Amino acid sequence: GEIDGGVRILADKLLTCETRETEMYGLILLTVKHLVLSKYSEERWKEILLKCGWKKTHKGEPVEDEDYDEQTLFDMVKTASELLGEEPGALLEMVGYYFIIHLQSTPYVKVLNIAGGSLPEMLSNVNSMHGHIKMAYFRKLAPPNISVSDVKDNSMVVHYYPGKASRGGSLAPLMIGIIKALAELQFKIPSISVTQQQSLTDDNDCHHAFEVKWINAKDNQNNNSPDNRGQNVEEGSNTLSLSCGVNPRQLHVICPFHIIVDRKLKIVQVGRSILRFLPRLKIGAALSQFFNILSPEIITTNEASQFEEIVNASRTDPFILQFLRLDFDRHPPPASAPVETPRGTSSRIVHLRGQFIYEQNKDVLIYFASPMLETLDHSHKLALNLSDFATHDPIKDLMFTKQFNKITSSAQLYGTIPKSTYRAVIWKNNTRQIRIPIPSHKPSTEQLFQKHSTEETEKR
Repeated sequence: GEIDGGVRILADKLLTCETRETEMYGLILLTVKHLVLSKYSEERWKEILLKCGWKKTHKGEPVEDEDYDEQTLFDMVKTASELLGEEPGALLEMVGYYFIIHLQSTPYVKVLNIAGGSLPEMLSNVNSMHGHIKMAYFRKLAPPNISVSDVKDNSMVVHYYPGKASRGGSLAPLMIGIIKALAELQFKIPSISVTQQQSLTDDNDCHHAFEVKWINAKDNQNNNSPDNRGQNVEEGSNTLSLSCGVNPRQLHVICPFHIIVDRKLKIVQVGRSILRFLPRLKIGAALSQFFNILSPEIITTNEASQFEEIVNASRTDPFILQFLRLDFDRHPPPASAPVETPRGTSSRIVHLRGQFIYEQNKDVLIYFASPMLETLDHSHKLALNLSDFATHDPIKDLMFTKQFNKITSSAQLYGTIPKSTYRAVIWKNNTRQIRIPIPSHKPSTEQLFQKHSTEETEKR
């Protein structure tokens, strides 16, 4: 069905992907453009292109998915800082901040929405997010490496390692701006400071460490930082020790959507991500109290007979379970705009698809599953982010692949939609430049920049 078709799409994408290596500087260069246009003028932007030598080596203007090297970005920023009277570091930090604003006006915002439920969690998931983007669209992407350590209630240390093609640490201020924008715009943190602790650059390594501090952490972080996610899950779980040596903590990591039931179909243990939907679920509750087996059809009504029927059916059939109720332990995002969901389903209905395995030594059934999600929108609507899935779960690659296929498919509609519904977001399909049709009600990058500038003026 839809899932199998999606897997084929992913396989085709892997077989036909390009071989070039890129760091996606096109998005950063577009941010520089929109920043200059919104805060200065079009004449200034044209002057920057002329004096940085852009016209000598490139045709047209920066394009999102074009392969630009790091030096191109440095040359543009250096020229812009001279013409605009800004220090290069300060300008790069401003570009980093406005980069997040720019993403909010592009299809990439859906990727950002599911990247994490808190600032430390989102930054911890950046590498995973880049991995899925690489799998879905930019096969030879060479992104920077970002990690988080020393996570506390209102502070952490962020480590930044530039990508393979990077020549050094000049982009460190860009990272500072990105962190500040994520904190203030994505998580509504009112005050944050980012201080560069160290910068190590040599022929073999380039590493920057930033100390990040903020206020009102408990009000804004929802207690979902990487250090405490899953700690409360195991306290309420039966410490089942499987014969293969996988303990409950490892099982939570390998399959966060697992369910274990005994012969009476009473719940013995559930994965940490199941408890995201059902935080008040008690061990010993009946499976039927929270889940309905949609497929295959279980005919018998006696619990013991159902157990045996599931064991027999599990040899050949995958099982689809539906949540009968959802009690979120974190607030779902507000429904401020229409969200696309799989055909024929409600955005608040969750189906699990997986396999039951009979564990003879403990006489239990273990259900290994993943949620049946088709779009990043659906995942975001259910308040799920990348940390809620196992690292190996292909459903994440499927959602990213479908998102980028949708972007390119929409781009091919150019000419069939009135020009009033288009904005100047440029993509390249082979050698032909085409525009992505975006609903006209969605604010443009310039409008978002102007809104941010107005808010900053009002604060003063």
